Amino acid sequence: MPYGFSGVLSGAATCFYAFVGFDCIATTGEEVKNPQRAIPFGIVASLLICFVAYFGVSAALTLMMPYYLLDKNSPLPVAFKYIGWDGAKYAVAVGSLCALSTRYLHNLVFLNRPLIVLDANVSLEILTFSVHE
Repeated sequence: MPYGFSGVLSGAATCFYAFVGFDCIATTGEEVKNPQRAIPFGIVASLLICFVAYFGVSAALTLMMPYYLLDKNSPLPVAFKYIGWDGAKYAVAVGSLCALSTRYLHNLVFLNRPLIVLDANVSLEILTFSVHE
């Protein structure tokens, strides 16, 4: 292992963020026709898509340039510059901005669903009464 155990943990922590967001599949389960079939299928399909995306990017980076020349903080722009695609760093920047804005929209849309479920179960009513006493 070139970067040791700390490199493995750093890589695992980075890949973890690709798999954040499966809560939206579970919280929208009441909107599907057959949740016993659709929710596991959605989660497994999402896991496979994330795995293929991360595997493809890491394989492409490995084949583009030696790993020890990659920048730890921003490997894609450095790899594109290494092979002579200087303009691709703008595509990476736009993709990063799209990913961040998608995550913020996800939080806005799907964060209220667990609160609505809690409110339907009268759990929040008890909380609000204790605050206003």
